[in-house]
Amino acid sequence: MIGLGFTVGNYLGGKLSAKGIDRTLVMFFILLILSMILLPLVSNHLFLTIITLFIWSVASFALVPPLQIKTMQIAHDAPGLVSSVNIGAFNLGNAIGAVIGGVALKYSCNIVPLSAALVGIIGLLLVFAQYKVKREPQRSLA
Repeated sequence: MIGLGFTVGNYLGGKLSAKGIDRTLVMFFILLILSMILLPLVSNHLFLTIITLFIWSVASFALVPPLQIKTMQIAHDAPGLVSSVNIGAFNLGNAIGAVIGGVALKYSCNIVPLSAALVGIIGLLLVFAQYKVKREPQRSLA
């Protein structure tokens, strides 16, 4: 189910990014956060857990295309470099997530998805922060 969710999420992320990258990011960050908050509440019910993990997997992989597109738009002068750095950043994020999950696991299994939701909230706040940066006029360095 998770693999299927990854596939569906990647497709939806690409499709919806064509209609609005920022809107797609906000929507799937919210879905990701909600699924992680919901997981400890449904973890005693197999069917609800499977559905929640499917939603999580859709949301997590739906974020990849709009993030990739956004980085390509920002650094359009060096697409090869930004693409490779972006993949490196995804891998660094995976490693940081594993550390955060490992620390959370020390306390309780149910804390792991809640700590993941917190990381998702930080990601959502970063999306909102870039709105402000986009609206401010660029100042020359001269």
